[in-house]
Amino acid sequence: MQLKPFGYPREVRLLNARDYQTVFNKVEIKASCEHCLLLARTNNLTHPRLGFIFSKKNIRHAVQRNRIKRITKDYYRLNQHDLPKLDIIIMARKGIDQLSNEEIRNLLKKQFHKLAKRASK
Repeated sequence: MQLKPFGYPREVRLLNARDYQTVFNKVEIKASCEHCLLLARTNNLTHPRLGFIFSKKNIRHAVQRNRIKRITKDYYRLNQHDLPKLDIIIMARKGIDQLSNEEIRNLLKKQFHKLAKRASK
């Protein structure tokens, strides 16, 4: 299937528990900071895939969880061509909901860059 260059179709998302479990069972690459943790594993596809774990315990309000997901999806959508073929899970930590949109974008840029650099080794 041909993917649109800046789309966010189902093919670029981790959709079910089995997809998430394969990453958790064999985490190959980690990137973490005070506000989030990225876990990744190489996949056999032609593109990276993304999944979220944003718990109510760490981000209390649904509005904030959805805001962070929206920013993350947009960042990923625009930069997915720079990432290696990985299945990536983003886990939010407490305090990420206190950051501004621009701070979240900068955080994602730094963490995705760290992930890509570690994957290329």
